Amino acid sequence: EFILSSCRSYAENLTHPHKNLFFNGPPGLGKTFLSACIARVVSEQGYAVVYDTAANILSRFETRKFARYGEESRQAEADTRRYLTCDLLILDDLAAVHLSLCAGGLYELINTRLIEGKRTVISSNLNLEGCGSGIPPGGLPAGGDAEHHRPHGPLVGADYWPYPTYADILFSV
Repeated sequence: EFILSSCRSYAENLTHPHKNLFFNGPPGLGKTFLSACIARVVSEQGYAVVYDTAANILSRFETRKFARYGEESRQAEADTRRYLTCDLLILDDLAAVHLSLCAGGLYELINTRLIEGKRTVISSNLNLEGCGSGIPPGGLPAGGDAEHHRPHGPLVGADYWPYPTYADILFSV
């Protein structure tokens, strides 16, 4: 009941002081459903909401990085700009991606949204520590080029990564 009422309050008042939510728990408990309900309520208020899987979103960052010319490059740039600037981004199923392969995109996404004060909802079968694997201690080098890095441990407790303070509310469903 607490989770439902908290999600309802979050969705009905996007200026709520809690900016970001992180849902975690085993498959089939309603993380995606809650995220979709939040998206519907927020979009009905006229806010720009982008809801997609982590795999799709992070693949667009990778495409933007490697596609240099043409329509695919322009579309990837437009998509990533939309992910970075929408009022509410819902990143679903973060556990479905190999984070060490797309850490630069994930870091850019979360860091930019934090700096800009944009709201984000993340759902995952992993806890925060599990989501953190794949980014080296000390963070990414300037430019965020993670393609040469190998997993070195969790994000939680690291000084460089916003996850410890990123999720204003953490729900284990």
